[in-house]
Formats: sequence, C-alpha cells, structure tokens
Amino acid sequence: MPRLVALSLAAAAAGGVGALCVATRRLRRVLHAVRPEAERAAEHERVEGWLRRQGPPVPPQEQPEPEPEQKQQEGGETALAGGKRIIVGGMMGSGKTTLAAELATLLQLPHIPVDELYHLEGATEAGEWRGSAMDVELRRRMNAALERSGGWIVEANPWQVPTWVWDDQSAEVLWLDYDNAVNYLQLARRAARTWWTGALATHDDAQALSASLRSQLANCVELMTIVYKWGEENRNGWRTEARFQPPRAVRFTTPAELRLWLAVVRKAAAAAAAAAAQLQT
Repeated sequence: MPRLVALSLAAAAAGGVGALCVATRRLRRVLHAVRPEAERAAEHERVEGWLRRQGPPVPPQEQPEPEPEQKQQEGGETALAGGKRIIVGGMMGSGKTTLAAELATLLQLPHIPVDELYHLEGATEAGEWRGSAMDVELRRRMNAALERSGGWIVEANPWQVPTWVWDDQSAEVLWLDYDNAVNYLQLARRAARTWWTGALATHDDAQALSASLRSQLANCVELMTIVYKWGEENRNGWRTEARFQPPRAVRFTTPAELRLWLAVVRKAAAAAAAAAAQLQT
C-alpha cells in the first residue's frame, strides 16, 4: 500500500507539472500568434539570413582533406580552420542539448557537449583550463569533427566555453536567452520526465523509486538554485558582449521564437536533402 500511495503521489505531481507545461505552451502560442505581421516577417528574414550563411549540409565524404598547415600550428596546437561552427549557449534548463542534437542531425554536424568533459582533469572555469586534459580533449573532438564533417556544434553554458573557441570569429552563436521562470519550468519538466521514464522500468522496486525521486529532486533544486543566483546577472552581462550580438549571434527570448526558427531550418534542411537525393538519382 505505501508503494501504491507513493506512486500515486508522484504521478499526480508529474501530471501537475505536465498540465502546467501544456497551459504555458498554449499561452505562449497565443501570444506569439498575435504578434504584429512586421515583427513576424523580420523574424523570418533573420532565420533566412542565418540559413544563407550556413549553406546546405555537406555530406562527410565530400569534405576535402585539410591541408597540413591547417592541421598543425606552432606549439603543437591544432588549428580550427574552415567549416561550419556553431556554439549553442544558455542557462540550465534552456534546452541547449535538445537544440544542439536536432541541429546536428539537420546540418549533419557532430554535436560536442562540453558537460561530457567535466569528469576530466582541469574542469574549472573557462579560460583557466588551457593545456589541461579537458582542454586537449575538447580540441581533439573539435578538430576531428572538422576533418570528418567540415564543422561542429559545441553546446555549453557560455562560461564553460574556453576563450580560444570564442576567438574563432567564424563560429556563430545560438543564444537561448530565456527568463528564469522558463528555465525553472523546463528543469521541473525534465526532472519529472526523467523520473517517470525510470519509474516505468523499476515500478516494482519501491526503494529504487524513492532513491530516484530524491536524486531527481536534489538535482533539479541544485540547478534551479544556480539559475536563481546567476541567471539574470549572467544574461544581462552577455547582452553587452560583442560575441552575443548580431550578425554573429541569433538570440531567442522565448521557446516560441525558437520553434518558429526551427520550423524554417527543418524546411530548408528537408529541401536540401530532397535536392541531394535528386542529384544522386
């Protein structure tokens, strides 16, 4: 009986979070739909401009072999020359990983999450880990992506990106500049979804369910605390920096803006794929 009660309470909590997410999404869609026509036209032009700069996806086999001087710089550091480069940035809960993964599929570029490297030696503030195992591994992955696919998509909180990546002026920035409330909601939604997915697999183990719930709640609260302490301050600071300004950066202030932008990118990627298929036939 206690197990059934715990499952019922957890399901009710997850359902409440889900209902809130649905209501919030519907409200955003309504607000987005009533925007002035000129504003929506400007949004479409911004997306089209980004797509023109990116060009169509290039299959890996069509990439030319990098010149030797492009592979090696003085001091043994590998150069980052040529190809498409995209940095996806934002606070915790903004949806960086989801966006970067989808773009990697659409543009046929490798996705490099910086979070995956934080178990390595030297995982400290960006700019302080030059020459560390983390720095070396990030360089290795980025250069392997350039040689294999002609570009990369690096996904991270902006302060995790080392200076030498920002210094590459050809790298474009997709910045998820969402209000804290949006990040809170998406963090709660992600925690509930992750827990529920695990609960379906371990529904007969009350101890595992309880431990998983505590773990997800603790992680969610920790990330929300970081967003609460630093979210607004960081975003205000980033808004004044040149690397987050157009035309290099595309800034999204709501998930609705991102959905509109992605819809155009998906359409362009589908058209490019269809054109490539016709050429092959």
